Amino acid sequence: MGSAVVDYGGNVVFTLILAASGTAALAGMRFGVQAHLLAFIFVSSVSSAALYILGKVYAEDPNTIRGGAREVRRTFFLIGAAVGFLVLLGGFAAAPFSSPDSDVVSAVRLSTAVVALLCPIAGLTYGNVTLLRLFGMTNREFVSNALGVWCAQIPLALLFVLLADGVLPFFGLLAYWALRCAVSHRQVTRHVLARSL
Repeated sequence: MGSAVVDYGGNVVFTLILAASGTAALAGMRFGVQAHLLAFIFVSSVSSAALYILGKVYAEDPNTIRGGAREVRRTFFLIGAAVGFLVLLGGFAAAPFSSPDSDVVSAVRLSTAVVALLCPIAGLTYGNVTLLRLFGMTNREFVSNALGVWCAQIPLALLFVLLADGVLPFFGLLAYWALRCAVSHRQVTRHVLARSL
């Protein structure tokens, strides 16, 4: 429940901020939002599958997972990078067909590029999230999510919308993933890898 309030409440506020960016920017960023949603669905689905697979290994020996944490993170980073590459290709190919308005097309391209850039970071974040969930630390995952939304995404988007029109507020999503990644990485290092059973 708390995570849903953080996510959906943050999305409402983020959308309101994006709406203040101008009509063309908002139209273009809507494509970026959908690309972000598709990338998120894919990466989080891989996380769910990994939980199932790694859960079997964890049941046999939790320390095996600790020893493989770097590989989990690297794998998720590479998956995110591959998703980002596909988002970039698809977004740039679709942009000319998104609108007859060149400002909208430019906004689609830039917001898609932002999503492509954040995908490897989102992948690495979900590597950390997978490890936290595997060790039963979902409360820590909630903290990284809440901090990402309310201490990075919303403030940066608000700052950019106050400074300039255009797609700049969309960079709030990049800030979200960067902070969530840093916090979740530290959480895994301190609460998963530092312990032994």
